[in-house]
Amino acid sequence: MAVVKRIAWVFLGVLIGALSTGALVATKQLPEVPTPRLAAFGRTSIGGSRTATLIKDTKSDACWLLVSAPATDGPIALAPAPNYACSQQ
Repeated sequence: MAVVKRIAWVFLGVLIGALSTGALVATKQLPEVPTPRLAAFGRTSIGGSRTATLIKDTKSDACWLLVSAPATDGPIALAPAPNYACSQQ
């Protein structure tokens, strides 16, 4: 009779453990959507074909001024801008 009691207690413990872990199974987390590091805003036209754009680096909070020419030539100049220039949207 003592052996039957022990087997019953072990079975009961295994059953409770299985049910509790089944209820506590973690759901699969979705990966976070990566945010872009550079955010461009404040684009204005300078002259006929050049544009000036403020670019904010979201990781370091740096602010840059990009002056670009037509798409075939690419960027002309990249210079640091004051941080308050990027905070005004």
